[in-house]
Amino acid sequence: MFFTTPGTLCKIVPYWDFKMNKHGYIDDLMNLYDQPVIRSLIQLIPCGVGSAFDFFIMNKIQDIRKERLRTFFDELGSGEIELTNNLIESEDFLHCYFATLRAALNTRRREKVRMFAGLLKSKVLSNSFLTITIKF
Repeated sequence: MFFTTPGTLCKIVPYWDFKMNKHGYIDDLMNLYDQPVIRSLIQLIPCGVGSAFDFFIMNKIQDIRKERLRTFFDELGSGEIELTNNLIESEDFLHCYFATLRAALNTRRREKVRMFAGLLKSKVLSNSFLTITIKF
């Protein structure tokens, strides 16, 4: 299997930047697996093995993302935030919402997911959207 070393995988997909953490490559492989070319290659494995593998991997990825979303929205729902139509329609609010949601989906630790939800809550309460910056 070609996932044995980071160097081998980087030769196959040279534009991918792998970051090793103490839990391995799970988040990097989740992002890599979202690419249609990789999924197509996996599904080409004969005798239905590729399709079964693709099915199980996608179910696991969806379960991980659902749990992250549940944590994010549970934390958002724990406070009292009043969302008005003007606030929801503002470009600054939408930018902050999607930036924190994307960051929450791409982090592994539940504490960070809660922190991103708390960051969005604090920005809504203080109405200071122009000062938020999240770098990826």
